[in-house]
Amino acid sequence: MPEPDISWRALFLNEPLWLAGAAWVISAVLKVLITLAVDRKLLLVRLIGTGGLPSTHTAPVIGLTTAVGLIYGLNHPYFAFGALLSVIVMYDAANLRQEAGKHAEAINILFEELTSGGGIHREKWQKMTELLGHTPMEIAAGAVVGFFTALLGHHLWINYIR
Repeated sequence: MPEPDISWRALFLNEPLWLAGAAWVISAVLKVLITLAVDRKLLLVRLIGTGGLPSTHTAPVIGLTTAVGLIYGLNHPYFAFGALLSVIVMYDAANLRQEAGKHAEAINILFEELTSGGGIHREKWQKMTELLGHTPMEIAAGAVVGFFTALLGHHLWINYIR
């Protein structure tokens, strides 16, 4: 087995890493643009915020998995690892984090009701983030962004960068 290349050059020429990063950036920018189009508000916090369309968790893992599949083949253990990681991330985004968002919303409602009478001091309370998870549509959109970013990026990589 050849020695692994742990140089900076190898890191900067890591195609799956770059394509996963590109999928994250593209999905984050799309999230800001979609929020601008729908809500008529430029919310740059959406670049790093949770929830929303498309999923910025799904896009990079699907981009990574697609890139690994294109480079090493679908029968390689690297692809299997990426596919399993993708399923776990998408499940987490759709289920666990969605439920955490519902809990945060309920806690915020309870706090508003408790503090409306003036018995509890509001100064120490910080409202919990409610938009944590993703709907199936947001996850699917993230998967589409990740897949096509990796597909196009791989084509560009092998024709212009390598």
